[in-house]
Amino acid sequence: MFGGKKIAFIKSGAGSRIGGTKNKYLQISNILKAKGFSVICASNPIESVNVDKTVILNFVDEMGFSDYELYFFGASDGAYYNLDLARAFPQSVKLVSVNSSNIGIDEFIEKLRLIPAVEKTLLYGTLDEDFKFASRIENSAIKSLKIITIDNANHEFAGMTDKFISFAKLL
Repeated sequence: MFGGKKIAFIKSGAGSRIGGTKNKYLQISNILKAKGFSVICASNPIESVNVDKTVILNFVDEMGFSDYELYFFGASDGAYYNLDLARAFPQSVKLVSVNSSNIGIDEFIEKLRLIPAVEKTLLYGTLDEDFKFASRIENSAIKSLKIITIDNANHEFAGMTDKFISFAKLL
């Protein structure tokens, strides 16, 4: 979706389609487009950070942007991969991660530290298996970090699609 020089990159969870369950990522895209964002939605078939970098660079080139800002929204593995993308682009401004996979908690915390200038918001459902790491992350003295917990939300935000979509406002 073409919009302004603020580019939102949305990365779904592992094995997810571009639209996501109930087309939640497409709904988020429409909200962001209405706010003036250009939006890129990426599926997540396998580890795809290098592919995603190329997609972003091709989009920027196609649009003729010489200056732009990058905003990242991701869920699960998609949120985890967005940490590497945010680090790869100095144009990165903000990162919103929903139930990010904390594949290795120490590595995850280090990845957060490596992007000090990026505003980071991590959302965890209290029923998600990685919620147990939220306090450890919060106590890790990471710059520009905010953690939000959502009561009774599981990893997929089952039955809470509207709540999940509302997180678009955090970008």
